[in-house]
Amino acid sequence: MRRRDTQHDSLQPAQPVRPARRQCVVTARIIVTNDRRFQQRYSAAPLKLTLRRQYWFGVKGREYPAIGHNFSRSGIAIFSSQRFKSGAKVLVSLESHDHRLAAIPADILRCEPTGRDYLCGLHFRFDHLPDHARIAVDTVLQRLQSSLMAAA
Repeated sequence: MRRRDTQHDSLQPAQPVRPARRQCVVTARIIVTNDRRFQQRYSAAPLKLTLRRQYWFGVKGREYPAIGHNFSRSGIAIFSSQRFKSGAKVLVSLESHDHRLAAIPADILRCEPTGRDYLCGLHFRFDHLPDHARIAVDTVLQRLQSSLMAAA
């Protein structure tokens, strides 16, 4: 199909019409990260944390200290001097002045270098726990979250 150009009075091939690019307008300040948590996060600095790798057949590795960055009931971001592979299974121990949870199973979602340490994102795994244990852990995590919220 040809179209007539009104300025030159000559026939030119029709140019395909490209869809207009969508432009996004940001009306609020939103920080986008690789985080997948949908729940509110709270500072995890007051928590005492340790991580222990979990190997096949329930064998537990060496214990590593960590510093909490932020916390939600579904996971936690930590700073660690030890690098962990994405997908690694760990046992997390959380301790505050009010509550203590030992050996919470978690998956390492990501581990990125930040200076001398690594920022690791962990997702708690409760799928293999019996119902009563899952409810008990969730209750303690709720209380821990409430105490962190009050401290903020």
